[in-house]
Amino acid sequence: MAMYEIPTEAERPALFRLTKQRSAYTTWAFIGGYYEDWVEYAKSIHSVALDPDDGEPALNESEMRLFLLGHAAFVDALAKLHAGDRSVFKWMGYGTGEGYFCEAYRLIAGWQTTLYGRGSYEFRQPIRDTLYWPEFERRLDDLIAVWSNGGTAIQPRYLDVPADMTGMEYLHGTYQTWPGDPPATPLPEFVALMAQNLPPVPKPETETLIKTGEEIPCYGIWEPVKITRKTSILDTFKRPEPFTEKDFQLDGCMNYLHEGSPAPTIAFEGDTSRGEGRPTTWRLLWKDDRYLDGSIPEEEKEYVFYTPPQAAPVMPSASTAGTTTIITAQTGEPASKSGIWAVVDDLAGRSRFNAGDILPQHKGRDVSWIWVEA
Repeated sequence: MAMYEIPTEAERPALFRLTKQRSAYTTWAFIGGYYEDWVEYAKSIHSVALDPDDGEPALNESEMRLFLLGHAAFVDALAKLHAGDRSVFKWMGYGTGEGYFCEAYRLIAGWQTTLYGRGSYEFRQPIRDTLYWPEFERRLDDLIAVWSNGGTAIQPRYLDVPADMTGMEYLHGTYQTWPGDPPATPLPEFVALMAQNLPPVPKPETETLIKTGEEIPCYGIWEPVKITRKTSILDTFKRPEPFTEKDFQLDGCMNYLHEGSPAPTIAFEGDTSRGEGRPTTWRLLWKDDRYLDGSIPEEEKEYVFYTPPQAAPVMPSASTAGTTTIITAQTGEPASKSGIWAVVDDLAGRSRFNAGDILPQHKGRDVSWIWVEA
């Protein structure tokens, strides 16, 4: 069982920057480039990559619909985040079709299960038997890798389990998934941040403390602490004194927590196999109010992300990957480009519009439209 290490004072500034960076607009815009690259490649080979067994498209209409839905959810979530809406990090469930990063991840999770699952979860994917598979897989693997640049900002699916950042072994590379497995490598982003002369972790002007299970009052970076102040019966009759730094002892890793949700537990050595964690007290270090004024903090220009090694593209000559751009719009907005537009959640609902035409409702409801061809 791995030990759950407490961050040192030297590590806390790097941990704070990493946690802040993972919830930043610039980070998710970076991830979005890889998401669009994969979706664009799928779109470009949809009509030319054929299943050698039956000659049908290796990526069928149902799968392409999920590609479009997933990317539309990501684009919507990114736009919301740019406007200061941090609810995009909350777990809202799969299948909503709405702009949350968890909904955008559904597409990735489905392919991970289909391609890299075990036992009964293994399915045949016709795309694997085509010339387009190596490049398709590379782009998927790259997207999975870069998602880690922001992953722990997203609320876990289950709220009665510990916060994502459980202990420093995750960053040190000493974590083992199973006993006997080799340790992971140190997280390169954290190693790079440790080498920088970062500002100290901010100290809140007023203390905001919540216990596990209580409602989180705001989005931001919170740190689990133990209250060390000693009390006596006489304190009942005194005006409470403000907390100071000496009243707190670190109890684990800081995390990005989500307004309106119950405060999570933290992991500990000797937990049950389910990993339910134990209660703690969370102390607010920094309230996240970025982007509400329409600006992106200068700090984000300094962010450096994990980037997977780029192999030379394997591009079959019939492919047209990279020649189109995903364009979406909502009912009531003008079409930005002439051509065929399809309803995102009903690809059979297609119509031709000229640039400037106002996109209508579909079957009496407001919808998202996507440009599919000239």
